[in-house]
Amino acid sequence: MKVDYRKVSTGEMDGENVFVCDIRHNGNPFEKFLRNVEPTAVIVVPEHQIKKTIYYSNSAFLKLKKDGSPSKTPIVLFDNTGYRSYAGTPLNIYTTMEEAVTKYNEQKSKIKEDMKSHIKHLENIMVNFT
Repeated sequence: MKVDYRKVSTGEMDGENVFVCDIRHNGNPFEKFLRNVEPTAVIVVPEHQIKKTIYYSNSAFLKLKKDGSPSKTPIVLFDNTGYRSYAGTPLNIYTTMEEAVTKYNEQKSKIKEDMKSHIKHLENIMVNFT
């Protein structure tokens, strides 16, 4: 089940294990991705437990190690495209790994389609270029 990101940002889900993912580009699928978080098991923690500045949220995520203990690697809820009145795009948050993998694969397929569309557009430009 998809989790509402507002429950994470307000701190309601602190201490819970969830699965996050996200992959997106910023208009050009051939440039570096704006964000690429493969499906990952995480625990929601309050921002004061993270040794990194967290913007627009009272909580963040810590990756879970194979043994289930939290690592020190934080993952923030929002990407870095925000500005003062707009936080940016939140991660996709799910209760099962299967849902996170499905969403991640959907996003990758969309990026592949965007790449094909851009290539077609460039081919049309080159055909008409003389």
